[in-house]
Amino acid sequence: MDIQKTDFEKQVGSAAAKEQERLQRITNESDLIFIGTVIDIGAPPKNWSGYCSSYQKVRYKIDQILKGQHETPEIIIDHVVVFEGRTAEPGDTPQLSTAIFYPGANLIVSAERSNDRFVSGNEVIGAVPNSAEWLRRVEALLPRKH
Repeated sequence: MDIQKTDFEKQVGSAAAKEQERLQRITNESDLIFIGTVIDIGAPPKNWSGYCSSYQKVRYKIDQILKGQHETPEIIIDHVVVFEGRTAEPGDTPQLSTAIFYPGANLIVSAERSNDRFVSGNEVIGAVPNSAEWLRRVEALLPRKH
């Protein structure tokens, strides 16, 4: 029996496929992927990203490195702040989501080295909760260690 998918099921499947493609690209392009605990959050930017990118700093204690290297147990990441991005606070004030970024939050973070700093430039999945599901998805895309 051939079951036709509804338009909604097709949209959900398409959105999941796009998110997986985005996760694959970020995993490939990131210089550093780690599990970290938020220590503190810096001041929010004055404006949303637009013509130029706006960032908010987050300091983490590195719990485990999944990809790349970092010499010290703490790191500061500049997270891009994009209006209506998944990592942004809802509303009109540009800042990172207080539901995701708060002292003690345990996150999986991906970042690229940019000169002398690390930047997480993806407003959708640049930082996600450290859950078994997210960890499985990220680890599945990383090169196998021998």
